[in-house]
Formats: sequence, C-alpha cells, structure tokens
Amino acid sequence: MLPPVFVSYSRKDMAFARPLVEALTLQGAQVWFDQNDIHGGENWRQSIEAGIKACGPLVFVMSPNALASEYCRKEVDFAQTLNKRIVPVCAAAFDSTSVWFEISALHYIDFVKKGFTTGFNELLAALGQPTQQTAATTRQCPACGAVGVGDVCPNGHTFLPALLGVLVGLPPPALAAYVSAYQARSGAEEVLAAALAHLTLRNYDAAAALLGRIVSANPVHAYAQYALALAGLRGNRPYLLHSTQAQAALTQAQSALAYDRTLAQAAYLLALIKDDYFRQNGYRIDPPDVATCLSMARQGRPAFGEIAALLALLPSFESQVMNAIHLAGNAR
Repeated sequence: MLPPVFVSYSRKDMAFARPLVEALTLQGAQVWFDQNDIHGGENWRQSIEAGIKACGPLVFVMSPNALASEYCRKEVDFAQTLNKRIVPVCAAAFDSTSVWFEISALHYIDFVKKGFTTGFNELLAALGQPTQQTAATTRQCPACGAVGVGDVCPNGHTFLPALLGVLVGLPPPALAAYVSAYQARSGAEEVLAAALAHLTLRNYDAAAALLGRIVSANPVHAYAQYALALAGLRGNRPYLLHSTQAQAALTQAQSALAYDRTLAQAAYLLALIKDDYFRQNGYRIDPPDVATCLSMARQGRPAFGEIAALLALLPSFESQVMNAIHLAGNAR
C-alpha cells in the first residue's frame, strides 16, 4: 500500500505533474496536490505546510523550472526539517550545476530517459509498493498447455503477454487461447493480454473495447494508447481512413509518446499517420513534424519483435515512413 504523497512541482510543468498525480491516485495513493487541495479563501502557505506534515514522502518534480522556483525549494526545505523522505523525479533535462546542495546527493528517477511507464514503475517501488512480480508458482500456458514457472513456459510462450512482439507469429488457435483465458478477467494485465491477442488476430473492435477500458482507468498507460491507435487503423493505410478515425489514431499515438518518449513503435506510427493521411491530403501537420517523429523513433528502444509486430499489422505500401520502419525492422 502506498503512503500519502505530497507532490512539489513548478506550475510551468503542469503537463507532467497532473498525469503523474492521476497515475498515483489510480494506484490507490492519497496525493496532496495544490490544484486539488487548496480551496478558495484558504491561506495557501498554511495549506501547503499542513499538506507536507500530513503526508509521507515528498515527490519533487525536478526540472529547470522547479530548480529555479523559490516556492519549490521552500517546500523541499520544509519537508526536510520534518525528516520527510524526498523522492526526486526528473521531468525535463536540467543542468547538474543547478541542483540544490540539499538534494544533490539524492538518487533521482529519470522519466526523460526511461519514459513515463518505466519511470513510474520505479517511483512506485521507491514509494514502497513493489512492482508486480510473477509469482514463482506453477501455472499452465494458455497458448500450448505446457506447465512451468516464471514469465515464459517451457515452449517459449509468455504466460501473460504485455507486448505485441511476443504474440506476432503465433498461430490463430494459440492467440484465441489467450483471449479465452484472459478477456473475462478484471485485472489490467489480463485485460491487456486479451486485447493484444485480439489485435494480433485482427479483431479490431474487440481489441479497441478492451484497450478502451484500460485507458479509461489509466490514461497514462502508454502502451495501451499505442495499441489503441494501431487498432484504429483496422489494418488500413492511414490515407484511407475517415477524418474522425485518422484524428483519433493521431491523438492516441501522440498520447502514447507523451507518456513514454522511448516508445519507438508509437513514434513510427505517429509519423506514418501524419505523413500518409495529413500530408497526403494536404492538411496542416502540427508539431512534431514527420522528420521529428522519425528522429524520436530512432532514439527509442523498442523491445525485440515490436517493429515486426507493427509491420505485421500494417498494410504494405511504398512511402518514406514505411521504408524507415522496414529498415528499423531489418536492423533488429
């Protein structure tokens, strides 16, 4: 169980802070956040001090804005006088010489380099909630029926798939077995496994319905946002989509990248939608442009099989972006 948490941040970093607070709240944490906990007519300084006193750890959203903020420094200083634990998280690259002496020796969780999903998982562990580990108990693989322990069965199938890359290439009966095993479950991991199996089977409506449940409960689930964008293409090239479908897929791919900038497959998909639908139809392309998306994709770190899975779910056609995706797939 997570302790009550105080989040200290600069208002200029609201785009990072609010999703972080929402994600912590969805994990069951009581989060003190000034946007939610200071009401009209209250003395804001007293409210902040009371909030720090009432909470356990203080999560400091570290960025150039926060390190230049007098108010953030006062909040951290006050927490330290109360012997509160400070957990810094890096929300934007900063000059190491600007870090305050009081926190310079503290390890910080780098959301910029690791992405939101990995960073958030580390934050949960730092706050006292270990990330969910696979129990060392014997279980049966839905795909083949083999019995084993750990994450992978003796035949190499993942017990609980969390990535499309581990499903691509499996025969339809094995994918259908994953669907049967998990789609009636209530846990987010089981629902995701069923959704990804549906998507690999090209059951786009069923996949979108399950992924929608995950995103509704946890909007910062970057991979579910990415998979939802991919399901929205329905195996078509973006150029053939209706405007509402293209905009929805664009928004979901952008959301995936906003929460995890290392998600290379989402950057490739975003580049493809912008290039093949918006550019081909003569519409304005808002930042980031196609070249920037491709640059982000090349800097990302897709897990093994993820580019192959993306290509398997896309139609084959000639374009600069499709060629870049094929090159990325051949390089792995």
